[in-house]
Amino acid sequence: MINLQLVPYILSKVTVLFLFSLVQSWALLWVLSRKVELPAEGALLPGPLEMYVTLVLATLASILMGLLISSLASN
Repeated sequence: MINLQLVPYILSKVTVLFLFSLVQSWALLWVLSRKVELPAEGALLPGPLEMYVTLVLATLASILMGLLISSLASN
């Protein structure tokens, strides 16, 4: 409505939601680590860091899938 092009619009949505997902993934992993002992080692990285990266990538995929589904809806 204000002459915003498609790519800057999508990047602004993804950037803001991705920043929220960074915090949300950290909070989930922190709460989980209070109740369960996390593994010390992962396949490639230290265990907690590997779990954090996995959570962040999963939330990024969910953000992009949600934007795709919302773009397919007419209203």
